[in-house]
Amino acid sequence: MKAEDVPFLPTKVVVDTYEPAGVFDHLQEWGLGAGKKYPLPFGDYWIRGRDGRLVVVERKHNDLASQWPRRLAMQLTKCRDGGADEIVLLVEGILDHDEETGRLRIPRRGLRKVWYDQVWGTILGWQETRGLKVYQCAEGEVEVARAVRGIYRHYRR
Repeated sequence: MKAEDVPFLPTKVVVDTYEPAGVFDHLQEWGLGAGKKYPLPFGDYWIRGRDGRLVVVERKHNDLASQWPRRLAMQLTKCRDGGADEIVLLVEGILDHDEETGRLRIPRRGLRKVWYDQVWGTILGWQETRGLKVYQCAEGEVEVARAVRGIYRHYRR
C-alpha cells in the first residue's frame, strides 16, 4: 500500500507492512511489529514516513480528555524523532476525498484549530481557510483541525 492508495482516512485501519525508516525502531520499542492491530494508549494514529510508506495503527476510542495535551504531545514528538514527517490521529467519521479537486472534504462537527510545533517543525506562516488555519511549514502546506472527543486530527493537504 502506498500513500496515493489511501484516498481517505477511515476510523479503523490496520498496520501496513511497510515501515518508514526510523519509525519502526520506535514501534519496536513500544512492543509493536508490522502486520497486526496494536493497542496504544492515545487513540488511533497513522504515520507516513519520509519515503512515503505508511504505518497505520488501530485503536478503540476512549475518553482522552483528562490525559490529552501533555502525554499525547510527547507520543507524537517521539514519532517525529523516529523519522515520521506526518502523523494523523483518527476519530469517528470519515474524511471524504474529492476526486475532482484532490482535496479532502472535512466534516463540519467540532473542527477547530490546534498546533504543536514540536510535531510539525518550523512554522513559516499561516492563513485562515474555511475556519481552519492552514500552516505553511518547511515540510509543506498543512491543515490542522480539532475533532470530536478531545482527539486531534493532523494531516497534510
